Amino acid sequence: MVKIGRIELTEAEADRYYMAGKRYFVSNSIIYNLAYSINAGYHSRPIYKSPSGLLTKRGRFFAYDAMQVNHLLGYKLLNED
Repeated sequence: MVKIGRIELTEAEADRYYMAGKRYFVSNSIIYNLAYSINAGYHSRPIYKSPSGLLTKRGRFFAYDAMQVNHLLGYKLLNED
């Protein structure tokens, strides 16, 4: 299992999101970055916490790419490679 905040994904689900470029998970008021390394496998870290409140409804999450995260926030937080 891969834990991203309170989100739990299987290794296969994490791999599908990662390969599709959906490496940013928006949950409640926090945005997490999904990363992969050979030694640690899939892991995450928070990269943004909303000062104004919730970004999603409680219990839900969305997987976005960098461009979608920037659009959601209304400014360029991430480089769009």
